Order: sequence, then structure tokens, then C-alpha cells
Amino acid sequence: MKKLLSIALVAVMATGSVITANAATIKENKSVQVLDSRVDLANDTLNVFTYNLSKNSLSGVCFYGKNTEKQYTVQYKDCIGKNIVISMPSSERYTRFVLSNGCSSGNSYAGYSFANTGGEYVKLRVKLGEVSNYFNSDGSYTDTYGNGVTYTLRENESNLTFFSGGVANGVAPDENGCVEIYIKAGLDAETAFSTYFPNNNGIISLYVPMLTFGNIDLEGSINVNDVTLLQRYLAGNTEFDSLQLFYADINRDGKTDIKDVTDLQQAIAK
Repeated sequence: MKKLLSIALVAVMATGSVITANAATIKENKSVQVLDSRVDLANDTLNVFTYNLSKNSLSGVCFYGKNTEKQYTVQYKDCIGKNIVISMPSSERYTRFVLSNGCSSGNSYAGYSFANTGGEYVKLRVKLGEVSNYFNSDGSYTDTYGNGVTYTLRENESNLTFFSGGVANGVAPDENGCVEIYIKAGLDAETAFSTYFPNNNGIISLYVPMLTFGNIDLEGSINVNDVTLLQRYLAGNTEFDSLQLFYADINRDGKTDIKDVTDLQQAIAK
């Protein structure tokens, strides 16, 4: 892998004088819109945001400390119109849960740490049915493997949560099947969602490649394919949409150039 990355880097440096000048036109990504809202968050904190939930919501999120056995719980009804920040000691490892009807439901993720989750976060507007085949076009879910029921994630019933770094986004799809979430603008955080349905297979937790910063090809994981695609874009041999351009600014300096290629290669090679 490192050898391939080294070869790719040499190739880009050789054409560096013409890359940016030949970059192609930017298209709009109709599935994911990058909004102007940006926040800088600190390490060792859990930051909870909500979208389209009501004060009657009984959903939330809980982290359970493996060493101290302390629970850190936030109910989304307390976050309406504001975000909540909780101190999460980096000396601790956590198990992540979603809450349904005020109770924790299922082991979603173990071994979580907040030591390096600080940094820039950016808000995205997401059409659920177009970023994951788990969702229908209206943002609902049909249990095709169990009882065949379609679950409509309404504002007072939804326990759908998107996780990225130090952020938990409690959301319900709006009338267009869309949600708004914050994701970390860094290569060290995947974006995943969890939800819980008591009448089928319980908790469901899935990684969403299209919502993970640095995943320029919008598929699979961040790898050498993303480097190759970025090189092709800079050489003017392919087009990027608005989401890909956002992901391609690896060092977040407001432009896409050879430095982003180098930073991406180095991150993958680690």
C-alpha cells in the first residue's frame, strides 16, 4: 500500500504546475447539501444536536464508561433549539447506546474514546433514502427481513441517531425525507447511524460511506481510490460535485490542491 502511495505522489508532483488550472466544473450533489453552519468542538466532550424532534420525544443517547461504570445520558427533548455538551474523560472507554422510550436499547458500539474528537464540524442536509438503502425515499424504514412493517420515524417517536466523532445527532426525517447532521471535517471519524425497533431485530447500526469526510469517491472506506480520484480531478480529467469538493479539501485551507493529495496519502499510509 505504501509503495503504491509513493508512486502516486511522484506522479502528482511531476504535473503539479498544471493540476489546479485544469480542474473541472463543480456539480451539485442533490443527495447531500453542505450547509454554511460550522462549529469548533473540543476534545473529551460529547456534543448533542437535534433536528426535527419534539419536546415529547422519548429518545436519546447514552455512553457507558467501562472502567468507572458511569453512565452519561442525554435525552433529545432537552436539546431542542440548543446543543448540549458533556465532559467525557479521555481516560475512559465507552459503550454506546441509543435510547428508546427513555430506556437504553442494545449495545451499539464498544471501546469508544473522545480523546481526539475535537476539531471542525460541518452541517450537512441529507436525503436519507439516497445515502443508504436502509431507508425509503420518505425516510421511513421497511423491515423486509422480519415482520414487513414500515416504520415512520416521526418527530416524537424517532430514535434515529447519527454519530460522527464527538457528535451525536438525534434526528427525525422531515416531509422531504431529509435530516440535518453535523459531521467531523477530519479523516479520523467515520459517520454511522443507529436506531432501534423493538418489534424486529432490535438495534441497527450502519456505517454510511457517503457521509464520511475524505471519502471522495463516496464509496467504501477512505483508501487509495480516493487519492487517485483527487489526482484525476486536479488534472482536469474528471468532475467533482459539491460534496466531493468539500471532502477533497483535506487540510481545510479553503482550496483543493497538491497539499490535499499529500495529506490524504499520508493519512492512508499510517
